[in-house]
Amino acid sequence: MLDSPPWMSDFISPCSCGRYRAIYNSSLTMTNTEHSTPQQRSLRGREVTQRPECAARHFATAADYRRESKHKFTEFQGTVDEFLDTFAPSPEKSRPPSSAHSKGRKRTPKTPFHKLNNGKIAKDERLMYQPLVEAFTILCKEMDEDRRPTFYEGHDKHFLFPYTSERHSHTYMSPDIVALPPGTMLGPDGKPDRWEEVCFVIEVKGSSHDDPIDSHSEQAEIDNVKIMRDGGSMMLAHGLLCAFVIVIYGKEARIFRIDHAGAVCSQRFNYIKQSEVMREFVWRFFRPNLDALWIGADDTCRPANRADLDWARGVCTGSGGAWNAEAEEVMNRWVKVPLFKTAGDISDEREYLTLRPIYIDPNTFCRATCVRQAVLKDDPSGTRYVVKDAWRQRARKHAEKDFYAAIEKYAKDKDEPYFGIAKMVAGVDLGRRNHDAHRAKSQSANAEPKTPDPKHYYDRYHMRIVLDTVGIPLDEFPSTKIFTKAIRDAIRGHRLAFRAGVLHRDVSKGNILILLGDTLFKGFICDFDYSSFVDSSSFGGIRPDGYTDQDAVEHDLKERTGTFRYFAVELLKRRDKIIHGVHHDLESFYWVIVWIVLRHTDHDHGDGPDASHVLFGAPDEATARSKKESWLVSAQSRITIRGNIPLTNLLNRLRSLVASCVLDITLEANAGDRAGDTDGSQAGAQKEKLRLTYEAFLEILDAALDDGRWPENDKARKFVCPPNPEKSKNAQAGTKRTRNEDGGPSNKKQKISEEDVPAPSRIDSDESTD
Repeated sequence: MLDSPPWMSDFISPCSCGRYRAIYNSSLTMTNTEHSTPQQRSLRGREVTQRPECAARHFATAADYRRESKHKFTEFQGTVDEFLDTFAPSPEKSRPPSSAHSKGRKRTPKTPFHKLNNGKIAKDERLMYQPLVEAFTILCKEMDEDRRPTFYEGHDKHFLFPYTSERHSHTYMSPDIVALPPGTMLGPDGKPDRWEEVCFVIEVKGSSHDDPIDSHSEQAEIDNVKIMRDGGSMMLAHGLLCAFVIVIYGKEARIFRIDHAGAVCSQRFNYIKQSEVMREFVWRFFRPNLDALWIGADDTCRPANRADLDWARGVCTGSGGAWNAEAEEVMNRWVKVPLFKTAGDISDEREYLTLRPIYIDPNTFCRATCVRQAVLKDDPSGTRYVVKDAWRQRARKHAEKDFYAAIEKYAKDKDEPYFGIAKMVAGVDLGRRNHDAHRAKSQSANAEPKTPDPKHYYDRYHMRIVLDTVGIPLDEFPSTKIFTKAIRDAIRGHRLAFRAGVLHRDVSKGNILILLGDTLFKGFICDFDYSSFVDSSSFGGIRPDGYTDQDAVEHDLKERTGTFRYFAVELLKRRDKIIHGVHHDLESFYWVIVWIVLRHTDHDHGDGPDASHVLFGAPDEATARSKKESWLVSAQSRITIRGNIPLTNLLNRLRSLVASCVLDITLEANAGDRAGDTDGSQAGAQKEKLRLTYEAFLEILDAALDDGRWPENDKARKFVCPPNPEKSKNAQAGTKRTRNEDGGPSNKKQKISEEDVPAPSRIDSDESTD
């Protein structure tokens, strides 16, 4: 458990996570100001202090939120009507409300928002909630019942993070007013309190409150975070392509559209005098251009019902697999994946029912990677697949499916076994082929569409792939020998990809998985999101089809990508122009091994359970580089794994190999090891400098696996965080580093229970796994 940090005594509202918190032993109400949330809100201050480890984590998460939202909000330069035409298009024209008549005489109808004309009410957001709910209800009363939302106050409710597994890292939200789609079934109290029940949000501020678009104050940053989190929570809960938040500022308002590239908002307008704008928005909202429930809903997916889940449970258990309802039945959806002919026309489509989450990126302005197990519709075998959705930046020339396809083609052409790599069944770049809805374009809202405006590079395209290789995380290994086999086989898979002209560039714990059961390989590498095509013909590989100058060094490989924790030492030299080579990826494999050993085995390192943080908990590149260089030469790094001679020897030999290549030194333990030559380095590297090679790395791993002294059933030890809250402040340890911080902070993958994952069928030497 973490000790209560000293700064917690000053941890009071407002908080930069977008919520407002109270300190322990203080009143649950606070003095109300123009910039604070009203006193009536239940603030659950005890949540902060009775679990100080949550408070420390909350502090770090709040800082992450602010970094994520920074520079991601754009004001649309057109009129409000143009904003609606651009970001809320509809094929149907709205019907004007019926005119009010009294005894044959016309009278001017009151605006539904007439109560908000009162200056006293418009200044105090506490007094605005009920009049706004009533006004929006009146505004929509003439709409068709099946396209008429209902409105509720949400400021006194706790809307928890959509996925239970991530709630420990994210504070609850209390949106002021929530709109529910038609037909929503509520809980026993008749009021909404789950994001799955909300289709758009209305946040309310007094007339003297700062407008975050026009202000750079701390309060403005907090308001932006709240808008971002509202939109992100709705997108996660429904699998949306974008979400909308209306923000009221006294008598004026803005409409915000949030997607995974950023947020764009309308010009500020007087919603009391222009109530038709609000009505037009709601009318369009439930009449989208796509065949979807509302604007922002994904037309390629639909919610699953109880009968769907009962069918899935039947086919999974009927084939001998396990079914854990708590893990499997989590916001399940049917998702479509079109299949294409050679010419690019859709020949068919498959539909998969998503089951247990494997990895959910909780952030909003990022790739928003969502990975889940799934079963194929009407497949009685219950075979498990992996469905992955993500939003790649437009600046990246190739989609992930392109890399999988290139590797598979190379293996077939060269008659090599498809080994150590996840196998793609189907994949589609929806942003390229489909409607604009599958393109996140908030950052380029004001860019000229026909000019090479740099803002377009920050757009994101929605992609989806299906894999038939289902594994478990590295940190859930059933034995250290299987863990070592998994690393070795993943390196072999990495070598196959490199020979096919694909450099992975993001070797990390989460991208290496273990296969259970009787399989051709025990581990594999996946997630080619950040990969690049390279010319590996000089090293026994090929020059990929379609390889152009845009794939060359100057355009691509000088961009450092990967997970910060596992960066190669040379890539941590920020001022140097380093070409990302295969030897950097091999070094990342080494740091993954060290991370797992320090956290999940019984070792004798002097720092004990804190060893992983001492080595990897660096706040910046210079510190990270210094720590890793010290590790490679320090005598303290010669650790012993108790009762495990093969793993102990493996660690020491690998450390010597890496030190000889990275630091250009020879350690005593490395006297008989072969560091290799320039194999795997990119063109232009110094020939006299040793580089890590596949051969040298695999030789050490094979020798270790040949040792007959491996212990049995020494499964991964559960890591218990030591009592040091300062660790929670480190926001970089597991973040991706890419073009313009692509993706923002990335939380780690949630664990999967080993016994609940069915083992794939055996693979023939020249075929892929099921």
